[in-house]
Amino acid sequence: IDYLKRYEEIYMPQTKPLPYAEEVMDALAAASVPFALVTNKREDAGRQTVDLLGWNDRFQVIAGANTTANAKPHPDPLLYALAALEGEAASAAMVGDTESDMGAGRNAAFAEVIGIIGVRDEAYLRRHGATQVARDLREVRALLLPDS
Repeated sequence: IDYLKRYEEIYMPQTKPLPYAEEVMDALAAASVPFALVTNKREDAGRQTVDLLGWNDRFQVIAGANTTANAKPHPDPLLYALAALEGEAASAAMVGDTESDMGAGRNAAFAEVIGIIGVRDEAYLRRHGATQVARDLREVRALLLPDS
Protein backbone atom coordinates (compact mmCIF):
# COMPACT_ATOMS: atom_id res chain seq x y z
CA ILE A 1 0.00 0.00 0.00
CA ASP A 2 2.88 2.36 0.70
CA TYR A 3 4.13 1.77 -2.84
CA LEU A 4 0.77 2.67 -4.40
CA LYS A 5 0.43 5.80 -2.31
CA ARG A 6 4.00 6.83 -3.13
CA TYR A 7 3.45 6.11 -6.83
CA GLU A 8 0.26 8.17 -6.98
CA GLU A 9 1.71 11.10 -5.00
CA ILE A 10 5.26 11.25 -6.38
CA TYR A 11 5.76 9.31 -9.58
CA MET A 12 2.42 9.59 -11.38
CA PRO A 13 2.60 13.42 -11.54
CA GLN A 14 6.01 13.03 -13.22
CA THR A 15 4.59 10.91 -16.05
CA LYS A 16 5.63 12.27 -19.42
CA PRO A 17 4.12 11.12 -22.70
CA LEU A 18 6.26 9.52 -25.37
CA PRO A 19 7.39 11.98 -28.04
CA TYR A 20 4.80 12.47 -30.80
CA ALA A 21 1.97 10.95 -28.70
CA GLU A 22 -0.39 13.87 -29.25
CA GLU A 23 0.50 14.05 -32.94
CA VAL A 24 -0.44 10.38 -33.37
CA MET A 25 -3.65 10.70 -31.37
CA ASP A 26 -4.63 13.76 -33.43
CA ALA A 27 -3.97 11.86 -36.67
CA LEU A 28 -6.00 8.85 -35.52
CA ALA A 29 -8.88 11.08 -34.46
CA ALA A 30 -8.76 12.98 -37.78
CA ALA A 31 -8.94 9.64 -39.61
CA SER A 32 -11.90 8.57 -37.40
CA VAL A 33 -9.92 5.68 -35.96
CA PRO A 34 -11.16 4.90 -32.45
CA PHE A 35 -8.55 4.00 -29.85
CA ALA A 36 -8.32 2.93 -26.25
CA LEU A 37 -5.82 2.91 -23.43
CA VAL A 38 -5.20 -0.53 -21.96
CA THR A 39 -2.79 -0.55 -19.05
CA ASN A 40 -1.61 -2.99 -16.41
CA LYS A 41 -2.06 -0.21 -13.86
CA ARG A 42 -5.37 -0.22 -12.01
CA GLU A 43 -8.07 1.45 -14.07
CA ASP A 44 -8.34 4.39 -11.65
CA ALA A 45 -4.57 4.96 -11.89
CA GLY A 46 -4.81 4.87 -15.68
CA ARG A 47 -7.61 7.44 -15.56
CA GLN A 48 -5.61 9.63 -13.15
CA THR A 49 -2.61 9.52 -15.48
CA VAL A 50 -4.77 10.47 -18.46
CA ASP A 51 -6.24 13.31 -16.41
CA LEU A 52 -2.78 14.57 -15.40
CA LEU A 53 -1.74 14.62 -19.06
CA GLY A 54 -4.91 16.54 -20.01
CA TRP A 55 -6.10 13.73 -22.28
CA ASN A 56 -9.56 13.05 -20.82
CA ASP A 57 -11.23 13.64 -24.17
CA ARG A 58 -8.78 11.52 -26.17
CA PHE A 59 -9.63 7.94 -25.22
CA GLN A 60 -12.99 6.35 -25.90
CA VAL A 61 -12.10 3.52 -23.49
CA ILE A 62 -9.66 3.14 -20.60
CA ALA A 63 -9.11 -0.37 -19.28
CA GLY A 64 -6.85 -1.28 -16.39
CA ALA A 65 -5.54 -4.42 -14.76
CA ASN A 66 -8.70 -4.62 -12.65
CA THR A 67 -11.22 -3.81 -15.40
CA THR A 68 -11.44 -7.46 -16.44
CA ALA A 69 -10.74 -10.66 -14.54
CA ASN A 70 -7.29 -10.93 -16.14
CA ALA A 71 -4.57 -8.39 -16.93
CA LYS A 72 -2.25 -8.35 -19.95
CA PRO A 73 -0.83 -10.55 -21.45
CA HIS A 74 -4.24 -12.21 -21.19
CA PRO A 75 -6.43 -11.01 -24.07
CA ASP A 76 -9.37 -9.98 -21.84
CA PRO A 77 -8.49 -6.28 -21.42
CA LEU A 78 -7.92 -5.82 -25.15
CA LEU A 79 -11.09 -7.69 -26.05
CA TYR A 80 -13.01 -5.59 -23.52
CA ALA A 81 -11.73 -2.37 -25.12
CA LEU A 82 -12.32 -3.71 -28.62
CA ALA A 83 -15.93 -4.62 -27.79
CA ALA A 84 -16.53 -1.15 -26.33
CA LEU A 85 -15.17 0.35 -29.55
CA GLU A 86 -17.31 -2.05 -31.60
CA GLY A 87 -14.21 -3.25 -33.41
CA GLU A 88 -12.94 -6.58 -34.63
CA ALA A 89 -9.60 -8.22 -33.92
CA ALA A 90 -9.07 -8.83 -37.64
CA SER A 91 -8.70 -5.08 -38.16
CA ALA A 92 -7.31 -4.03 -34.77
CA ALA A 93 -3.82 -3.00 -33.74
CA MET A 94 -2.11 -3.17 -30.35
CA VAL A 95 0.73 -0.72 -29.77
CA GLY A 96 2.99 -1.23 -26.79
CA ASP A 97 6.53 -1.64 -25.55
CA THR A 98 6.59 -4.67 -23.27
CA GLU A 99 6.18 -8.41 -23.51
CA SER A 100 2.79 -8.19 -21.79
CA ASP A 101 1.61 -5.78 -24.51
CA MET A 102 2.88 -8.02 -27.31
CA GLY A 103 1.43 -11.11 -25.65
CA ALA A 104 -1.96 -9.49 -25.17
CA GLY A 105 -2.12 -8.41 -28.81
CA ARG A 106 -1.08 -11.85 -29.99
CA ASN A 107 -3.46 -13.61 -27.57
CA ALA A 108 -6.35 -11.40 -28.70
CA ALA A 109 -5.52 -12.27 -32.35
CA PHE A 110 -5.15 -8.62 -33.32
CA ALA A 111 -4.20 -8.02 -36.94
CA GLU A 112 -1.19 -5.94 -35.96
CA VAL A 113 0.91 -6.04 -32.82
CA ILE A 114 3.30 -3.10 -32.97
CA GLY A 115 6.21 -2.98 -30.58
CA ILE A 116 7.96 0.30 -29.81
CA ILE A 117 11.69 -0.22 -29.36
CA GLY A 118 13.07 1.36 -26.21
CA VAL A 119 12.16 -0.50 -23.06
CA ARG A 120 12.79 -3.74 -25.03
CA ASP A 121 14.75 -4.31 -28.24
CA GLU A 122 13.37 -5.45 -31.58
CA ALA A 123 14.29 -9.13 -31.22
CA TYR A 124 12.70 -9.31 -27.77
CA LEU A 125 9.47 -7.64 -28.95
CA ARG A 126 9.23 -9.93 -31.99
CA ARG A 127 9.91 -13.00 -29.87
CA HIS A 128 6.95 -12.01 -27.66
CA GLY A 129 4.53 -11.42 -30.53
CA ALA A 130 5.24 -8.15 -32.34
CA THR A 131 4.27 -8.29 -36.00
CA GLN A 132 5.86 -4.88 -36.61
CA VAL A 133 8.34 -2.74 -34.70
CA ALA A 134 8.87 1.00 -34.61
CA ARG A 135 11.55 3.22 -33.11
CA ASP A 136 9.04 5.87 -32.05
CA LEU A 137 5.43 6.96 -32.35
CA ARG A 138 6.01 8.70 -35.68
CA GLU A 139 6.92 5.31 -37.10
CA VAL A 140 3.84 3.84 -35.42
CA ARG A 141 1.73 6.52 -37.13
CA ALA A 142 3.20 5.55 -40.52
CA LEU A 143 2.30 1.90 -39.85
CA LEU A 144 -1.24 2.69 -38.71
CA LEU A 145 -1.99 5.44 -41.22
CA PRO A 146 0.28 4.84 -44.21
CA ASP A 147 -1.57 7.33 -46.43
CA SER A 148 -1.47 10.28 -44.01
